[in-house]
Parts: sequence; C-alpha cells; structure tokens
Amino acid sequence: MRSTFILLIVGAPLLLSARIFLADGSRCPSPSLTRPQAFEIARGATSDSTLQEDSVVAFRFEAKALPLGPRCLLAVALSWDGQHSGAVVVADSQRHVLFADTTYRDAKDLRITPRGRIVFVYNSLWGSALWQTKAVALCPLSAESWIECLELILDHRVSVIGKDEPGYFGQAGTISVVGDTIIWHRQDTITAYGRASPTEYRNLRSSRIAIP
Repeated sequence: MRSTFILLIVGAPLLLSARIFLADGSRCPSPSLTRPQAFEIARGATSDSTLQEDSVVAFRFEAKALPLGPRCLLAVALSWDGQHSGAVVVADSQRHVLFADTTYRDAKDLRITPRGRIVFVYNSLWGSALWQTKAVALCPLSAESWIECLELILDHRVSVIGKDEPGYFGQAGTISVVGDTIIWHRQDTITAYGRASPTEYRNLRSSRIAIP
C-alpha cells in the first residue's frame, strides 16, 4: 500500500506537467503571415539582402504554428522561381529565422504533427527526362537545429530516350498525415514504347509509417 501511495505522489507531477505541455501546445495561435512578411523570412533564410520580391517568379508560402516545449514557433514552407528555389524555415514569434534549409526547393504541403515534427513535400530532382519529389519529416534537436528523421520518394518519373528500347517509368505518390503517422499511397506505370505489350499500371498497397 505504501509503495502504491508513493508512486501516485511521484507520478502526479509528471502527469500534471504532461497536461500542461499539451495545453501550451494547443494554445499556439494560427499564424497570419502576410506576403511581405513571408518574403522577409525568405530573404533571411537565403542570407541574401539583395533578394527583392519583384525579382522572383511565382513566390508561394505556407505557414503553420509550431509548438516546441513551452515556445510557440512558426514553420514556413517557401517556393519561388518556378519550382527552382525554396526553403523550409523555423522562425520565432517575431519572425526571426532560427533555422533554414534552402535545399528544399518548391517546398509545399506543410503539416505539423502533434509531437512537433515538420512534414512537407519538395522537388528533389528535376532535369532532362527526370522528375522526383520527396516527402520529409524534420525532427528537432533544438529550435535552431532540425534533422531529417524520415524521407519518402513520392513522384519519380524517368524517360529512356533511344532508338533501341525507349520507355518510361513513373511512380505517383501521395501522403496523408494522421497524428504522428504518415500513410503513403503509391501507383506506378511502366511503358516500353518499342514493344507490343501494353502499358503496365499497378496500385501499390498503402503503407503506414510512424514518424520518429
């Protein structure tokens, strides 16, 4: 009986702190980021003070509240110059850039999980007869340091050009985020232009992947 009583006393503060942590996360307001503010964040992410809004093409942004411990931060996905440029940014409540990675060009479909992971899609490869997009989850080491803890290939298209065996392979993928789990849906297409065989289509089974 005594050990049970001690366990309840010790466990109560932990349970209370967990409840307070969740409540703090739920109080983070939805951001109301304007286009000029988003572009200022993009300028800070690139460390290029000469970057001007009228000098870029197709500037797009998405912003989500990002609870991290007791803090309410801001996650921003950016895209400009016709999918050739982009970034994922974490900023504080005053929109000061804490973390930025500009290798994520055409970043979009931004989502935040209940445990504060940043999930998004970006263009990872783009060239002659080649196209690829990936879904990524970033996990925090601190507000200023984030690492890739999950990576999935979504769209992957390759065209083989030549007179011998020209062909095409394409994978089309999408994700949905449910809690701290990604549901990955895929379909693929294989075409051999030089053969009489028909194009192959396959709907691959959906996969549920836990985000670390």
